Parts: sequence; C-alpha cells; structure tokens
Amino acid sequence: MVSKNLRIFGILFFTIGFLMGLVFWGSSVWADLEASLFRAGHGANQVLYTIQCPLVITPSHSGTISMQFTNPTDRQRRESVRAFSTYGARMLISEVHTILPIEPGGEEILTWPVYAEDAAWNSMVLFRVIIARSPPFDSRTASCGVMVINLPQVSGNQITGFMLLTSILGMAAGIGLSGFFSRPLFGIQLYLLRIMAGLAGLALVGMGVSILGQWLLGGLLFIFTLLFTLVAIAYLIQH
Repeated sequence: MVSKNLRIFGILFFTIGFLMGLVFWGSSVWADLEASLFRAGHGANQVLYTIQCPLVITPSHSGTISMQFTNPTDRQRRESVRAFSTYGARMLISEVHTILPIEPGGEEILTWPVYAEDAAWNSMVLFRVIIARSPPFDSRTASCGVMVINLPQVSGNQITGFMLLTSILGMAAGIGLSGFFSRPLFGIQLYLLRIMAGLAGLALVGMGVSILGQWLLGGLLFIFTLLFTLVAIAYLIQH
C-alpha cells in the first residue's frame, strides 16, 4: 500500500515538474522563433548566437540585453551596430544606432535596456542586432525574444529560477518516489520509470538548449519530446 501511494505521488510530482519544464522550454523557443522573423529582411550574411538576453521580464522589472564585440586585428575597428526592438506592437519599431570603436586586440560590450511596455501582443519583446560589414568581417546579425509575464511583484529572474527549480525538483522527486523508494520494480512499473527518466533527460536538454538561444534545435527537440510523450502515454493506456 505504501509503495503504491509513493508511486502515485511520484507520478504527480513528475507530471508537475515535466509540464513546468515544457512551458518554460516551449515559451523560450516560441519567443526566439518570433524574434528570428522580426526584421528578417536585414540582408546580413552571418547569424551570431552570442547575444545575451533575459528569458523573462515583468512590468516592474526591466531587463538588459548585451552583446560582446572583439577586435582580433592589429588595427582599430569601428563597428556600426543597429539595434531594433518592438515598441508596444510588432509593427512599431524602435532603432538605436551605435558606432563602436574597438582597440586592436580589445573587446567591448554593448547593452540595451528592455521593458515590458515594449512587448508585442503584450507577451514578448522582439529584438534584433544588425552589424554592418567591417573587413575582415562580413555583415552579421543576432536576435532574441524576451517573454513578458504580468507579475509586477517579482522579477523575471525570480520567475525563471522558480520555473527551473520546480521543473528539476519535481522530475527528480517523481523519479525517486516512483522508482528508488518503490521497489521491487517489474513489468509496466519498470517501463514507466524508464519513460520518466527519458522524458526528464529530454526536458533538461531542451531547457538548456533554449537558455542558450538555440531555438531551431530546441524547437525540433520539443516536437520530438511531444511525440515521444504521446507514444509513451498510448502504450501505458493499452497496458
């Protein structure tokens, strides 16, 4: 009886953690996907993934987007950097143009504030950086999306930390209660534990990829995880 109750609580905790991870992962991928389409006709020849963006901001707590620029040559370079952001709607765009001098062998960091009121559809801020051609470098671009959550009492970092922590602890508790503390395992119970471990691994990788801004890989992995989940649920129902 105790073992059965532990398994039930384990499945409940795992489900909460896994769903929280899917929400975090899917939201991040969606925001970055939308950002990749924002000002897409930029004509830049190289896409960079070095831009650093907050995942979430709230109405009372702004965020900061940053990007590092280096000069590996032996001559001073001047980077022409244009930053575009939504301005309360997708069709309203703000632009900031910066001429950034970089000494030989040096590096500089540009930062841009981002606010909840800049969000398109009241849900996400879309941001793109376009760097003009500057030999020996070709024209380059980078983009990212920042989710906006209407919880003014907390910061975006607190929301991000809560979602990650809830997801990881929920899945870990679920696997522990369903498996390690509910022995012996055999048949469908062992299969369920393996499915949970596999889904947890996919969720952790997916959240990590989304944090790094690799939205295309994250999106493909997200679709695979959903299909894998549906197949696993169908198998469990049949057995």
